[in-house]
Amino acid sequence: MTVRDAAGPAIGELRALQVAIELCYFDVLPLRPRIRWLESYTGYLTRVAQANTISSVDGLSALVFAHQDRRVTRTAADFPPLSFGDLPMLAARPVPVLLRTTFYHLATKFGRSAHPQPLSRFLAGSIYASLRYCPDCLRDTGYYSLTWRFLALPGCVRHGRRLLDICGHCGWPVPLFAAPLRIGICPRCGGDVRTCIAEQLDADKKAVTLSRFYDLVFLLSPRLEIGDDGDSARYVGWRLGYRRRVGGLLARDVAVRLGTSLNQVWGIERGSVVNKGASFATYVAYADLLGLTIRDVFTAPLLPHDMDDVATTEEAADDGEA
Repeated sequence: MTVRDAAGPAIGELRALQVAIELCYFDVLPLRPRIRWLESYTGYLTRVAQANTISSVDGLSALVFAHQDRRVTRTAADFPPLSFGDLPMLAARPVPVLLRTTFYHLATKFGRSAHPQPLSRFLAGSIYASLRYCPDCLRDTGYYSLTWRFLALPGCVRHGRRLLDICGHCGWPVPLFAAPLRIGICPRCGGDVRTCIAEQLDADKKAVTLSRFYDLVFLLSPRLEIGDDGDSARYVGWRLGYRRRVGGLLARDVAVRLGTSLNQVWGIERGSVVNKGASFATYVAYADLLGLTIRDVFTAPLLPHDMDDVATTEEAADDGEA
């Protein structure tokens, strides 16, 4: 029997009804936690529910997303939702602030749709379906970081420990968003994952963690996108293509080493996002191959003559290998 079965959804829905009665007199939730730096959307919803003693997802859904099918709320996974429902009003958090808890800004930086379905395809193979966490961070700060979702991040930059991806008590993955809605508590067994032990990272992994973390901070932050016309994918492709040629690599060699097609490499370098385009994981692998960070790919300066060079035809751009 799971913790959810033991608690019963009725308890959470009853509390949601009590909160709804209070909302007849006030336009906001009784308790409205502030959003923490890089906090995940599912983690924030969990903290909102916990602060107002709402234990079930259905109870929270009935209160905050009254005009939305409850099944949509149950499958929340940090993608920008089609609607935040009444959350901006009830939590007193505007939509732009709530978007920071999702993958929205990463999507826009790569010129991708922020709609959940195409964005999930773009991030396929890059994010973990369940919770990854640092027990020390949960003890210290009490919230889930959106950066933890990314498989490219091996550990915690603050504590130098490996991120855990299962509950240390029952050995099962910890769902992102499930009853009972409590931070640091495994919904399957009720164990406190804040007491789990994560191993220390070695020096090399710590260096990788630091670099990846700063990449993710950049990608998930609402900073101005590159390019005056907003065509981020094209500028990213130009930089990758330029650095490839400077390094003496042919596009076909890159394709082989990345395990992808030559057409996809060309598509990346031209900023093409049609026909689904390349995945986020492919961009990361391409940057790694060139010895670049993702921040380098977005921010390294390109002079006008560099841009003329990378905007050539396929044959010229590939030194006649077409």
